[in-house]
Order: sequence, then structure tokens, then C-alpha cells
Amino acid sequence: MSDSLNVSSEVIVNLLEFITKFNLEIVELSEKKTTALASLRPISSELKKGLPLFLGQLVMVLEKSSPVVSVLDEQKILKVAGSQGREFLRLGYTLSHVVHAYGAICQAITQLASEKKARLTSPEFHNLNRCLDIAIAGAVTEFEAKRNIQTKVMEVEYLGCLAHELRNALSRAVISSEMIIKGVVGSTGSTSKVLQVSLSEIDTLLNKAIWEIKTRSKSDVNFSHFFLIEVLDQLLLTAGVEADRKGQTFKTDIDPSIELNADEHLIRSALANVIQNAIKYTKKNGALSLTVKRVKQTAVIQIEDECGGLSKQKIESLLKTSLKVSSEGTGMGLGLAITQKALKHCKGKLSAKGTTNGCVFTLVIPCIALTSKEFSPVV
Repeated sequence: MSDSLNVSSEVIVNLLEFITKFNLEIVELSEKKTTALASLRPISSELKKGLPLFLGQLVMVLEKSSPVVSVLDEQKILKVAGSQGREFLRLGYTLSHVVHAYGAICQAITQLASEKKARLTSPEFHNLNRCLDIAIAGAVTEFEAKRNIQTKVMEVEYLGCLAHELRNALSRAVISSEMIIKGVVGSTGSTSKVLQVSLSEIDTLLNKAIWEIKTRSKSDVNFSHFFLIEVLDQLLLTAGVEADRKGQTFKTDIDPSIELNADEHLIRSALANVIQNAIKYTKKNGALSLTVKRVKQTAVIQIEDECGGLSKQKIESLLKTSLKVSSEGTGMGLGLAITQKALKHCKGKLSAKGTTNGCVFTLVIPCIALTSKEFSPVV
């Protein structure tokens, strides 16, 4: 390319010549644009390799001066783009990032051409657009395929973990009941408590499975009127057994007048998970409390535990956990993910904050305004 590209008058040049001479500047400008798109997401060396590789492939296509991209060249572009798609997914990018990253290449070329006072010949832009189209399709296809595999793996892990916990709880329940039936132990002793706890765990796990099916199905959320105390009373009966087993004290202060218009099953799931987390992670002989009060048109439910305390960063991480098997198995991460999703369906929300010895989880749910009529919850 002649040095006349650097003068003020506009010069007509072909795309191949332009990319060859200004390759490094195109790469640098494209990287700036893609970095801006990435925001706080990481940029790996593998991801950065993709841009120079694509430009090299584009040069090879343009050198052939053919209006059609050959099958071999198309396969090479798809291979590199597919690798990029997998890397985008690994680093936590979205499909939008994948598409716009390749779009940034075209933008960088046209912007740089304008700055260099160069008017690029239009026929070659057809091959540029064709190569970009192939690359985007390859990256998107691989991105989606890999994401689908990850989703299936997570679902299998979730079902496997659920089945494992169900089997363990059922095994404890069967052994305990056999000992009681045979008269080896009494019906009101420690073995009886093990049976109660095991049955409670089975009920909880089945509720999680039913909830998962319910929220994934296309059926509507079933809103109905019910008193919150009725749901909590059933949950606290089984929670009390587990708390007693660990020597924990569990104080409650519940406004019995609060009535909700929500999906009772989802609210039950949300509350059960937070209460069970509190008991599970509170130390032996620790203290827990549950308060429920009306604040304007909402029911504010607070569960305070003594889990030893969590940092603000850890709490934020837990509240961002998606519905998948977390590092704690079906522990706090999964439980809170279920709670948040259930509350979202009922127009509620979950928040948390750390204390000196533990955490306070707050559930806020819209409630029915209290009228002068007498309420009659069944407790």
C-alpha cells in the first residue's frame, strides 16, 4: 500500500491491502471495543488469540479473489469460531457478547479506514461479511451446544444428589421404624426422634422435587388466600424436632393476622429452605429466632441464626447462586436459590445480612390488607 493513505485526501484501496498494512491497529482497536463490551468479565489469552486468527483467515479468503468462500475455508473459520464460543461461555459471557465481539471487528476496520482517509472497495466487503457471518454462526452454535451440555450435567447432578439424600433419609426412617416396631426401643425415645427427622427430610426433599417440576412446567402459579401462620405452624413442628436434636433454642414471634394472596406451595418451599438452612448451619446448643410482622402492605419474615457469621461477599455470592448443585451439595446455596425463585413467582424478595454470630435472612411478601372483620386462622 502506498503512503498516500496517510495524507488528508481520500484514497480508494482494497480491503486486503488495508488489513495487511494495518493489521496490528485493527486488532488493537477491536480489542478495545470487545473489552468495553466485556465490562468486568475476564479476558483470557485464549480469547485474545481468536481475533488475529480470524483476521488471518480473512486475509487468506481475500487473497483468492473469489466471490464465494470455499468449503475448506468455511470449515477453518468454523473451527476457530467454535473454540471462541466455548471460551466465551467458560468466562461467563452471554450470546449477545459473542455476536457483538465479531461485530466489533467490522466496526474497527471501518473506523480505522475513516481515520486513515481510506475508502475501501465494496466488493471485498461481501467476503468480509460472509466470513463474519460464518464465524458468528460457528461461535453461537458451539456456545449453545456447550451450554446445553452444562445444563444437562447440572440437572443430572441435581437429580443424583436428590436421590442420594432421599435414599439416606429413607434408610434411617426404615431402620428406626423397624426398631420401634420390634420393641427394641421405645416409641418416644431418641430413635423416635430420628424417625421424625428422617420423615421430615423426606418430606422436604419431595417438596423440592415437586417445586422444581412446578416452576419448570408451563402451568400457572396457583394464587390463593391463606393465613401465613397456618403454613409456619406446620413447618415449625418439624423444625422444632431438628432444633431440639441439636440442643438449639428456637424463639418465635408471629403476627397471626397476616393473610397472603400467593401460591401456598411456593411460599412453603421458600420458608422451609430458609428455616432448614438456619437450623443446619447453626452450631449445637445455639439460638435461632423467627419473627413475622406486618409492615404496611407486606409480611416481613426474619430468620436469625448463629452460623458463625458470613462475610458480606459470601452472602452476596450465596444470593447470586443459580439453581444448580452448589459446593455444599443441596446446602445453603441451592436452598436460597429455590427460595429466591419461589418468592419471585409470588412477587416477594429475599435479602440477608451478617451479624456478630450469624446471619439474618429477610423475606418480604405482599400481604392482604387487614380489615375490621375477624380473622380465624386454624393453628
